[in-house]
Amino acid sequence: MSLVREATIDDINEVQELWRRLLVDQMSQDIYYHGDMKFERDRKELEEKLTSEWSKIFLYIEDGKPVGFMEVEKHYPDFNFFHDYYAYVLHYYVDEAYRKAAGSVQMYIEVVKWAKEKECKYLEADAFEYNKKARTILEGIVKMKPYRTRFVRCLEKTV
Repeated sequence: MSLVREATIDDINEVQELWRRLLVDQMSQDIYYHGDMKFERDRKELEEKLTSEWSKIFLYIEDGKPVGFMEVEKHYPDFNFFHDYYAYVLHYYVDEAYRKAAGSVQMYIEVVKWAKEKECKYLEADAFEYNKKARTILEGIVKMKPYRTRFVRCLEKTV
């Protein structure tokens, strides 16, 4: 049985572990990342995210176990998006064994509901160029459109 619900302060350990798995999953594929894979998220910062009116974390639960999360924040207009308040999907992760399940879409639906309640007019998310699955979900399933493109060049390999 699966469900999606808001994370609470009581879920902090589970969210921290899912966040760690997200970074290992993503950074292991990142051509620019060369650090160790021992990631920790600052507990105080995570507590603030779980209790703030400006952010929300949704958990995807499968058979009583958290297997994914989506973290969203409300932002003022800024350099990243000049128009109105917007919601930004900061982190998103689902265990590989559950990536074809409907929990991902349900988390997105909950994020959209929350963003509308917070009077956000837009939803923004990033995906690494190499993350084809995330890009397929964002562009194909939830109908987000590319807005900006960030370009990167490694300076260690240039003169």
